[in-house]
Amino acid sequence: MGHQHHRRGKHLFLFRWVIACNNTGFRPYALVGERYNACQMTANVEELSCSIWWIGGKYTVSGYQDAGTTPVVDQYDSEHGWMRSPFNLSSGRESSVALTAGGSAVVAGGWQKKGSNYIDDPAVDVFTTPLKGGNGGAAKPTALKPSDAYDVGGGVVGDVAYVIGATTLYTVSSAGDQKSLADLPQEMTVHPTMKEQGAVPGCHILQNVASTGETVCAYGISGTSNKSSGSLYCYHPATQRWVNFATSVAHQGGAVTGRGSTVVVAGGFNPSSDDVSTTAAIDIFDIQSTA
Repeated sequence: MGHQHHRRGKHLFLFRWVIACNNTGFRPYALVGERYNACQMTANVEELSCSIWWIGGKYTVSGYQDAGTTPVVDQYDSEHGWMRSPFNLSSGRESSVALTAGGSAVVAGGWQKKGSNYIDDPAVDVFTTPLKGGNGGAAKPTALKPSDAYDVGGGVVGDVAYVIGATTLYTVSSAGDQKSLADLPQEMTVHPTMKEQGAVPGCHILQNVASTGETVCAYGISGTSNKSSGSLYCYHPATQRWVNFATSVAHQGGAVTGRGSTVVVAGGFNPSSDDVSTTAAIDIFDIQSTA
C-alpha cells in the first residue's frame, strides 16, 4: 500500500551533494577521460568515510558516430579524494545500473559501441574488494538475457540486488551468484506502446533504482496504451508480489530515487506530445508496504 503526492514547479532543481563524506575542502579533479551516461554508485565503507564511484560511460571524439564506450571507473573517498579505481568493468559500456549489496558492487547491463553500432551488453560485474577499501580485484561476470540488457532498473533488499529487465527479474547475491528469479508480470513486458522494450527499459532512465528496505521500485511505461502516463513498479521479495502505482504524468528520461519508505520520480518528458514536452512534475510515493 502506498500514498502519493504530486508537486509541480516552473523552476525546480535537484542536487545530490557530496557532503556526507566529511570532506572539508574542495579538491579539483578531472575524470579519466571526458564521458557521459556513466552510472553512479555511493556506499559507506568501514575503512573509509565514504565512497562514490563513476562507472563506465560514453565518450565522443567527433560527433555522435565517432564515439565509443569505456570500462574505466573513477572513485572518491574523503581520505584520498578522487582517483582512478583499481578495477575496470569487464567491457566498456554506458547506461548500466550500479547497486551495492552486502559489501559488493553489482554493475548490470548497458550499451556498448561495436564498430558503427550500439548493441546491448548483458554483462553483470560483481566486485567485492573495492567496497572494503582494498586494492580491487577481478570482476565475477555473469550475464542477463540480451533482451534484458539495456536501461535496466533495480534495487537492493538485504544483501541481495534485484535487476529488472525487459522480461525477467534477476537476483544477484553479494558473492556474485546470479539467477533469473521470475518472469515479469505481463503488463510490464508487452503492450502497444512498448515495442518489445519492456516497461522499465522502455522509459530510458539512468540509474532507475529505488529501495525502501522491504521493496525495490523502478519507474516504467504505463501498462496501458496511454503513453502520456507511467507507473512506479514495486516488488516485495518476502511475498514475491508486484504492485504498481500510477504517476500523474509521464517521466520518460526522468530521475528516480528513494530514501526510507519514500520514492520520488521527477522530471522527464512526455513521449506522446507533438513537441516532446518536458515536465517539472514530481511524484512522491510513501511505500509503507506491498505485502
